Amino acid sequence: MNDSSAASIPNVRLLRIALVLNVVLALGTAVSAALALWRPELLLDGAPIGAGTAFYAAAYAVRAIPLGAAIAFLAATGRLRPLAPLLLIGAAAQLGDLAIAAAVQNPGMAVGSALCAAGHLFGWRVLR
Repeated sequence: MNDSSAASIPNVRLLRIALVLNVVLALGTAVSAALALWRPELLLDGAPIGAGTAFYAAAYAVRAIPLGAAIAFLAATGRLRPLAPLLLIGAAAQLGDLAIAAAVQNPGMAVGSALCAAGHLFGWRVLR
Protein backbone atom coordinates (compact mmCIF):
# COMPACT_ATOMS: atom_id res chain seq x y z
CA MET A 1 0.00 0.00 0.00
CA ASN A 2 1.59 3.23 -1.10
CA ASP A 3 -0.96 5.71 0.21
CA SER A 4 -0.25 7.54 3.46
CA SER A 5 -3.78 6.90 4.73
CA ALA A 6 -2.93 3.19 5.11
CA ALA A 7 -1.11 4.02 8.34
CA SER A 8 -4.36 5.25 9.86
CA ILE A 9 -6.13 1.90 9.27
CA PRO A 10 -5.60 -0.25 12.37
CA ASN A 11 -6.25 -3.68 10.86
CA VAL A 12 -3.93 -4.22 7.89
CA ARG A 13 -5.25 -7.77 7.35
CA LEU A 14 -8.81 -6.48 7.02
CA LEU A 15 -7.60 -3.81 4.60
CA ARG A 16 -5.89 -6.43 2.44
CA ILE A 17 -9.05 -8.55 2.40
CA ALA A 18 -11.12 -5.52 1.35
CA LEU A 19 -8.65 -4.59 -1.39
CA VAL A 20 -8.43 -8.10 -2.84
CA LEU A 21 -12.20 -8.51 -2.63
CA ASN A 22 -12.77 -5.27 -4.50
CA VAL A 23 -10.21 -6.10 -7.18
CA VAL A 24 -12.05 -9.39 -7.80
CA LEU A 25 -15.53 -7.79 -7.74
CA ALA A 26 -14.54 -4.87 -9.97
CA LEU A 27 -12.78 -7.07 -12.52
CA GLY A 28 -15.71 -9.47 -12.50
CA THR A 29 -18.08 -6.61 -13.25
CA ALA A 30 -15.88 -5.25 -16.05
CA VAL A 31 -15.45 -8.69 -17.62
CA SER A 32 -19.19 -9.36 -17.39
CA ALA A 33 -19.87 -6.09 -19.16
CA ALA A 34 -17.34 -6.89 -21.89
CA LEU A 35 -18.91 -10.33 -22.37
CA ALA A 36 -22.33 -8.67 -22.60
CA LEU A 37 -21.06 -6.50 -25.45
CA TRP A 38 -20.00 -9.64 -27.27
CA ARG A 39 -23.12 -11.66 -26.38
CA PRO A 40 -25.88 -9.35 -25.07
CA GLU A 41 -28.22 -12.27 -24.38
CA LEU A 42 -26.01 -13.18 -21.39
CA LEU A 43 -27.61 -10.28 -19.49
CA LEU A 44 -31.15 -11.48 -20.03
CA ASP A 45 -31.34 -14.65 -17.93
CA GLY A 46 -33.36 -16.53 -20.52
CA ALA A 47 -35.64 -13.63 -21.50
CA PRO A 48 -36.26 -13.18 -25.22
CA ILE A 49 -33.78 -11.03 -27.09
CA GLY A 50 -35.35 -7.83 -28.34
CA ALA A 51 -34.36 -4.80 -30.35
CA GLY A 52 -33.04 -3.03 -27.27
CA THR A 53 -30.82 -5.85 -26.04
CA ALA A 54 -27.62 -4.61 -27.69
CA PHE A 55 -28.39 -1.05 -26.55
CA TYR A 56 -28.92 -2.27 -22.98
CA ALA A 57 -25.62 -4.18 -23.06
CA ALA A 58 -23.77 -1.15 -24.41
CA ALA A 59 -25.33 1.17 -21.81
CA TYR A 60 -24.26 -1.24 -19.08
CA ALA A 61 -20.75 -1.67 -20.45
CA VAL A 62 -20.05 2.03 -20.95
CA ARG A 63 -20.37 2.46 -17.18
CA ALA A 64 -19.25 -0.89 -15.84
CA ILE A 65 -15.99 -1.30 -17.75
CA PRO A 66 -14.30 2.00 -16.83
CA LEU A 67 -15.69 2.02 -13.29
CA GLY A 68 -14.64 -1.58 -12.69
CA ALA A 69 -11.21 -0.95 -14.19
CA ALA A 70 -10.69 2.16 -12.06
CA ILE A 71 -11.72 0.43 -8.83
CA ALA A 72 -9.57 -2.62 -9.61
CA PHE A 73 -6.56 -0.45 -10.49
CA LEU A 74 -6.81 1.72 -7.37
CA ALA A 75 -7.38 -1.26 -5.08
CA ALA A 76 -4.56 -3.30 -6.65
CA THR A 77 -2.08 -0.44 -6.41
CA GLY A 78 -3.11 0.62 -2.90
CA ARG A 79 -4.17 4.13 -3.80
CA LEU A 80 -6.58 4.45 -0.92
CA ARG A 81 -7.56 8.13 -0.95
CA PRO A 82 -9.17 8.10 -4.41
CA LEU A 83 -10.46 4.56 -3.89
CA ALA A 84 -12.78 5.36 -0.97
CA PRO A 85 -15.17 7.70 -2.82
CA LEU A 86 -15.01 5.54 -5.95
CA LEU A 87 -16.18 2.56 -3.89
CA LEU A 88 -19.25 4.57 -2.88
CA ILE A 89 -19.91 5.40 -6.53
CA GLY A 90 -19.45 1.73 -7.44
CA ALA A 91 -21.86 0.68 -4.68
CA ALA A 92 -24.44 3.19 -5.91
CA ALA A 93 -24.11 1.86 -9.46
CA GLN A 94 -24.52 -1.72 -8.21
CA LEU A 95 -27.60 -0.76 -6.19
CA GLY A 96 -29.01 0.77 -9.38
CA ASP A 97 -28.30 -2.50 -11.17
CA LEU A 98 -30.03 -4.33 -8.32
CA ALA A 99 -33.14 -2.17 -8.78
CA ILE A 100 -33.13 -2.88 -12.53
CA ALA A 101 -32.68 -6.62 -11.90
CA ALA A 102 -35.60 -6.62 -9.49
CA ALA A 103 -37.78 -4.74 -11.97
CA VAL A 104 -37.09 -7.23 -14.77
CA GLN A 105 -37.05 -10.24 -12.42
CA ASN A 106 -33.47 -11.28 -13.15
CA PRO A 107 -32.33 -13.13 -10.00
CA GLY A 108 -28.77 -13.75 -11.19
CA MET A 109 -28.17 -10.07 -11.84
CA ALA A 110 -29.85 -9.17 -8.55
CA VAL A 111 -27.61 -11.46 -6.52
CA GLY A 112 -24.46 -10.35 -8.33
CA SER A 113 -25.31 -6.68 -7.93
CA ALA A 114 -26.16 -7.11 -4.25
CA LEU A 115 -22.87 -8.91 -3.58
CA CYS A 116 -20.87 -6.29 -5.45
CA ALA A 117 -22.62 -3.43 -3.64
CA ALA A 118 -21.97 -5.12 -0.29
CA GLY A 119 -18.32 -5.67 -1.17
CA HIS A 120 -17.82 -2.06 -2.24
CA LEU A 121 -19.52 -0.78 0.92
CA PHE A 122 -17.39 -3.13 3.04
CA GLY A 123 -14.26 -1.77 1.36
CA TRP A 124 -15.40 1.80 1.87
CA ARG A 125 -16.09 1.13 5.54
CA VAL A 126 -12.66 -0.39 6.06
CA LEU A 127 -11.07 2.68 4.45
CA ARG A 128 -13.02 5.13 6.63
